[in-house]
Amino acid sequence: MDTHKSIRHHLPSQSLLFFTLFSLFQSCLCWTGLSVQYSITGFEPEYLQSENRMMELFQQWKKKHGKSYENSEELMNRFQNFKCNLKYIVERNSNRSGNSMGLNRFSDMSNEEFREKYIGKVKGLVELSQRKHTRARSVLMCDAPPSLDWREKEVVTPVKDQGVSGSSWVFSSIGAIEGINAINKGELVTFSEQELLSFNKSNYDGKGGHIRNAFEWVINNGGVVSEANCPYTTADGTCSTTKAVNSIVHIDGYGNVEESDTALMCATVNQPIRVGIDASSIDFQLYTGGIYAGSCSSNPADITHAVLIVGYGSEGDTDYWIVKNSWGTTWGMDGYIYIKRNTNLTYGVCAIHALASYPIQTTSAKSPSSAPSDSPPLPPQLAPPNPSPLPSAPAPSPPLTPPSPTPSSPSPPPLSPPPPPPTPSPTPSHKCGSLSYCLPGQTCCCLYEFLGFCLIQGCCDYSNAVCCPESDYCCPVEYPICEADTGLCLKNYEDKLGVAMKKKKWAKHILSLNKHEESAGDVTYQTLKWRRNWFAAIR
Repeated sequence: MDTHKSIRHHLPSQSLLFFTLFSLFQSCLCWTGLSVQYSITGFEPEYLQSENRMMELFQQWKKKHGKSYENSEELMNRFQNFKCNLKYIVERNSNRSGNSMGLNRFSDMSNEEFREKYIGKVKGLVELSQRKHTRARSVLMCDAPPSLDWREKEVVTPVKDQGVSGSSWVFSSIGAIEGINAINKGELVTFSEQELLSFNKSNYDGKGGHIRNAFEWVINNGGVVSEANCPYTTADGTCSTTKAVNSIVHIDGYGNVEESDTALMCATVNQPIRVGIDASSIDFQLYTGGIYAGSCSSNPADITHAVLIVGYGSEGDTDYWIVKNSWGTTWGMDGYIYIKRNTNLTYGVCAIHALASYPIQTTSAKSPSSAPSDSPPLPPQLAPPNPSPLPSAPAPSPPLTPPSPTPSSPSPPPLSPPPPPPTPSPTPSHKCGSLSYCLPGQTCCCLYEFLGFCLIQGCCDYSNAVCCPESDYCCPVEYPICEADTGLCLKNYEDKLGVAMKKKKWAKHILSLNKHEESAGDVTYQTLKWRRNWFAAIR
């Protein structure tokens, strides 16, 4: 899983290095700071001491990344940006304290231009007060492996390139849908970002979009088509309405993840997770490898980009998230970045905890590789026999009478009735923590939490329920949005109808586990209600 590149460094001593860089780049107004490893592999120090050799390095970089410019003036401006960025890379990498920086696809751009062209503003999810009513169940702990990479399980599509746009919110959303669909159906299919952008113009202003509306649009549209039917061109491109008519994948809802490392890891165990981050810093722009814990903001209000968490791991004592970006494979580690996890930051490095969410897919959809067909063929033992010509009807025979018993052939004794079928064993109850349990058909929900530990366990009368955090109520998974103000569980934020929340019950003590054969019974939902007064809705 390790994607780090083997790197050799050819750098002079620190004193000579800084003297050389100062004399070479004194005309540039560049970034200064600290960092870590590489990307100037194969170039001797004299490349940093000669303008001609710097131009030679620039020309090689241009050829590698397929760069061309309109005129000589733009060429020289790009060359100046290249030199300034290289100065920053060498200074940061000389410290060797974390991630590496290098000459990637953005090395001829100033950070201001990079922000303008590739960084938007992820909107609509910075309302943390609203998320308290809509987050999924509060997670204290889970049975998670020490490392996980969904790419190895073939549920992650190849890295895509959003181009010059702020459309990352679409790419991360589609990536999350691709992941859950592959997990549920065992088939990895690439879906269309262009359809979402083409028919959801009101959500995109060229600089970013409301990330929450991406899932909602797919739900309301009845799904999304494959990328083959509507390939991505640009953020302003169009999708043929004749091709975008048969959606091949759909989702039933979406949920949000609690703002913590543990909750995010437990969510990632189930599927790839869409997250928002701040990606506007110069060291993020020039990232080429290692575990990133750079100069990005950890304030949710500064989130500028959306990406996809596809796993997690550790290197020594440092833990990290495996994050898929949408800037092509010539950025980062073939399009990926490792972002440090398990820090003391409330919202994580780059605010990666703050806006995590995931699609919910509870029902099946049409497989993209097969057309609709009639009923499946019957197995051979159930198939009707081949028809044959019917013979003419024979003459009726006289009724048969049973032979009279003889002394040598006594009548057989009457058959005894068959034994009754065995009584099915009751579905076992499941534990909630170490001292409590819930009945079959119920979900464990914490009633009272203190310092990250659940002190009192409860049960919800829904299977796989959403335990509304900071509330005594719960919702069915089909209505995952907890709206405490009205006391309703909603499928979508805009819905006017929902089902009433159910109140959590106290869990049973483990000492009575063997004494009870009871069950929670069939799951029944409350009648759909209009959104109205909070006290009138809850019961």
